[in-house]
Amino acid sequence: MSTAQRPPARPYRDFFTPFLHRKFTSSALLTLGVCYIEAVWMGQWDIFWQWFPFGKAGLRTLMLFISILSIYILRVAQLHIGARTTVSPLHTLKEQMLKFSTIQTLGWYSFSAWFFCEVYIWSTSVDANLAMVDPGKYVYVRDKAEQYAYIVLGLMKDPDSTRGRYT
Repeated sequence: MSTAQRPPARPYRDFFTPFLHRKFTSSALLTLGVCYIEAVWMGQWDIFWQWFPFGKAGLRTLMLFISILSIYILRVAQLHIGARTTVSPLHTLKEQMLKFSTIQTLGWYSFSAWFFCEVYIWSTSVDANLAMVDPGKYVYVRDKAEQYAYIVLGLMKDPDSTRGRYT
């Protein structure tokens, strides 16, 4: 009479999962530091509130970090080890295009870009004229709304392309 044998234990779980946790934590802390530097750079130049981590710079840091953390979590959720090979690039496109993970990726990247854009617009001064509507001037409501839509769609398309023009 043969007994069913258990598959051998996978020893990589003992070191691989803690390794990934350490890498995620160190990446998140490094990113939080970069977000803080970015938040200080984006703000108005008031010396005390600029460097005080519980003021506007700290709030801006957390909001920027939410934008990036959503991408980190997406990357961890869709972790794939090994090569994804297909016969041709067209076959890869057909295979990957309508998967839920592809649509999920597009959604989370769009959310991240939109949230970063909102934080960026909130952080700019009034002189930058990036508000949705200028409530004091009724004549320019259409122009302000178009300018807001332009900056939002421009940053969602390519956040680095408009960086130098609006700072």
